[in-house]
Amino acid sequence: MKIAFCDDEVMNFRDFQHSVELYNKKNSAGAEVTYFPEGSQLREVLDKGSRYDVYFLDIVMPDPNGYQLAESIRKLGIEAPIIFISQYDIYDKKRESLKIFRFISKPINSRELFSCLDHINREAENKLKTISVRYRPAKGEDFTKTVIPLSEITHAMYYYHQITLFTEHNAYVFSSRESFKEYLENDLDNSLIQCSQSEAVNPDHILKYTKSRIFMKDGHSILITRSFRQTAFSKIQLYFSGDY
Repeated sequence: MKIAFCDDEVMNFRDFQHSVELYNKKNSAGAEVTYFPEGSQLREVLDKGSRYDVYFLDIVMPDPNGYQLAESIRKLGIEAPIIFISQYDIYDKKRESLKIFRFISKPINSRELFSCLDHINREAENKLKTISVRYRPAKGEDFTKTVIPLSEITHAMYYYHQITLFTEHNAYVFSSRESFKEYLENDLDNSLIQCSQSEAVNPDHILKYTKSRIFMKDGHSILITRSFRQTAFSKIQLYFSGDY
């Protein structure tokens, strides 16, 4: 994993580098960090064609700041995860529009960082897993087959033996002889967390959550019903702690 770390305070980089070294040792990983003390330096190497698997950006920096740098990254068509690091949790619409993977507060906590890197590695693995779906694009049209990476499924819905798989831009509706629970376990490889009798979510696409409701990155809001509250909420917490 190639990591770009941009922060104008060198001590933050040293702490980050040390944590990544611990992560590599613990997980037999090979994460490599390239340090950029100025946003303009990172932007320059990206303009020349360099690319990284993940970008850790300080928000408060001299021009360009973290937001401006993230905008530059996205304008280049780079879809890699961006993680904001700052002493303040700045949660706004701009952060959502830039598809920020996560926010990490300073000083960086090793456990929080490990969880973040685990999630990124898990997403990379899930991109290799796919599911074949036979669905009808629209009423009256013939059935067609498509292959969907599990990582692209944001959430799923079940209604009278019909399953709908949602991605960021599409919804695939088809019939299933399995129960919703069986389908989640057998076909989706337990990659989604069931939060009611009829809905399940991909934790990689959760923006934020409470004990009773999940807010997805695509704007959907999904209820955690009372009977699923304990198990679903516990799994989501475990996921964000890196233990799921």
